[in-house]
Parts: sequence; structure tokens; C-alpha cells
Amino acid sequence: MVGRTITIDGQPRVIVGVMPRKFHFLDWGEPAIFLPFQFDRNKVFLGNFSYDAIARLKPGVTLAQANADIERMVPIVMRSFPPPPGYSLDTFERIRLAPDVHPLKRDVVGDIGRLLWILMGSIFIVLLIACANVANLLLVRAEGRQQELAIRTALGASRSRIAGDFCLRVL
Repeated sequence: MVGRTITIDGQPRVIVGVMPRKFHFLDWGEPAIFLPFQFDRNKVFLGNFSYDAIARLKPGVTLAQANADIERMVPIVMRSFPPPPGYSLDTFERIRLAPDVHPLKRDVVGDIGRLLWILMGSIFIVLLIACANVANLLLVRAEGRQQELAIRTALGASRSRIAGDFCLRVL
């Protein structure tokens, strides 16, 4: 199929690739066809470029290099397209348009790491409270058996024997 021409909406299109049968992209369902987005040059003004795009960086290219490359193109765009009616070029120069190339993970997942640390900290605090409660219950139980332990000690029971009996009763 690659390289063949098909007609879509009355326009001939060349097939440049075929996705696997079970291809899913984020939550877009199962798209039947991907078409390139084309601007009408007569209707394009500065400020009409607030579109999100997804791309794969070349191996070895960093996000900083990609941002620098796009930032290099901002002055070219400022010279190539007119401002919308009612605005001047100075307005767009004061805005200081800047690129924002970032990983897709940031948009899909967000900053979940901070939330996970908060969740782990709260779980740790709940676990610490539970351990303190169990220790408190064991101390109360031992306090209630103080008279029994005093009698056993007076009768000659060793500390290891008393501790062994105490552990068996707890379990």
C-alpha cells in the first residue's frame, strides 16, 4: 500500500505508511486515517500557531536543542506572517513568543511523582500510628498482668520462661 495514491474527499493522497491493526494512540480510539494539517496561507496571521504537536526527536537530540532550534525560527515566523487585524507587530514582539518542547509524559501523566511521595508519606504516618497503637495495647496487657508476673518471678520462673509464655499468649 505504501506509495499508492488514493482519493479522499475528492483529493488524491499518497499513502506514506500503514499502522498496525490494533494501533491506539492515547485515548483517540481507533482512527481510520491520519491526514497532515495544512494551513491556508491567505488566512494565517501571527498568533494562529497555538497548536499542540507530537513528534519524535532524532536520537541524540536533547529537549534543549529542540527548543533552541524552534526558538531560532520564531523571528522568521514574525517576519513571514502579518499580525491579525487590530494588532501590531510590536504587540507580538513584547509577548516574547517562546517554544515549549517537553516530553509527552508530562501531558499524559503530569507531575505524579510529587503526589506519589505525598501518598507514601501519609501511608508511612498511618503505619506508624498503627504500630504505636499495637505497642500501646501490648503495654496495657503487660500492665494488667503485672501481679501474675510478680508471682511467677517470686516462685522462681526465669525471664526467658516468662517472656516465652507472654509471647505465646499474645499470638
